This record gives sequence, C-alpha cells and structure tokens, in this order.
Amino acid sequence: MKKILLLIAALLPILSAIVAGIMLVSEETMIIGVVAFIFACLMACIDVILFIVVICLNKSLTVTQKVIWCICAWLLNILLFPIYWFVHIRTE
Repeated sequence: MKKILLLIAALLPILSAIVAGIMLVSEETMIIGVVAFIFACLMACIDVILFIVVICLNKSLTVTQKVIWCICAWLLNILLFPIYWFVHIRTE
C-alpha cells in the first residue's frame, strides 16, 4: 500500500502540470488550467518534504547516498520522484 501511495504522490504533480498546460491553451478552460497549475505546485512542495523524509528513512542507502538523493530531490523535485520510486521503492 505504501508503494502505491508513493507512486501516486510521485506522479500527481507531473500529471497536474500536464493538465494545466493543456487547459491553459483555451480561454474557456483557463481557470481549470490555473487551478491545476496551483495544485501541481502545492503537490510538488508537499512531495519534496515527503520524499526527503522517505529518503532519510531508507535504511538501504548510505549517508552519502542519502545526502545526494536529498539534494537532487530539492533541486529536481517532480522529475526525480518517479526515478527514486522506480529505483528504490519499487524494489523493496
């Protein structure tokens, strides 16, 4: 269950950003696009905190690996979360 919830958390900001980009094209759907964009930004902020906690609690990583993953999570956030999930969480 934890794996599935983290996968959803990893993919939700990306999907929301895609929906926002599609909806911002037309004036009729612009408000939906703005709401989706705000939602994507909020989810990205929450995911940064969530994934840094998950990285720090991962016992299979060394301290150096944790520091590198945390820095990458801070800088690359929504692009990195699915990669981290695929490399470390999926294989647990």
